[in-house]
Amino acid sequence: MGRVLQHDEENTTLKRRAMILAMGSGKYDSAIEIAKDVSKQGDISLTFLFLAIDAFKNKDYDEASKYVTQMPQGS
Repeated sequence: MGRVLQHDEENTTLKRRAMILAMGSGKYDSAIEIAKDVSKQGDISLTFLFLAIDAFKNKDYDEASKYVTQMPQGS
């Protein structure tokens, strides 16, 4: 998956799919790293959910709340 992402570093759709696949296959840390990258590119729908989960896991409840309140409604 990493090689594919390196080949097309600007493809946000590909990164979102890789993020979802990483989370689904248990590669939590990889999914969070991709989510951080994707959120910097302005795609915040699912990425903010993953980042909120990561902040909650790390007991950073203020950070988790920040991500949840910034998520688009209906996400």
